[in-house]
Amino acid sequence: MRKLTLFIAVMAVLALTAVAFAAKPQGGTYAGDKISVHVKHGKVTKVSGKAGGKCSSATLVVKKNAKVKSGKFHVKGSTDGGTLSVSGKFKTSKLVKGTYKFVKGSCSTGKHKFSAAIGDAPD
Repeated sequence: MRKLTLFIAVMAVLALTAVAFAAKPQGGTYAGDKISVHVKHGKVTKVSGKAGGKCSSATLVVKKNAKVKSGKFHVKGSTDGGTLSVSGKFKTSKLVKGTYKFVKGSCSTGKHKFSAAIGDAPD
């Protein structure tokens, strides 16, 4: 019983440590080839990019405030007659990676990965 209690205590400390070290985003624009993420006051305020393919060639822009919790965020909104859904995680204070999907009527881009950086962030 003591070993189980000790194991649970150690796991709880490790879980709290992981949350404490989650990357906090800097303010500014994280630019990527496919998706760009704008951050202000620790919140994602705008996501933009190109859907590409047959769905849309227009620039897609969703302006919504999304909280960054434990380094993660999710934004979903209407743009260019469809819906853009973006989920991401700040790997460092200068690098965000995630996935996006654009759906317009019966056309869907499917889920794609993206990476965006601010300043001179490593890949």
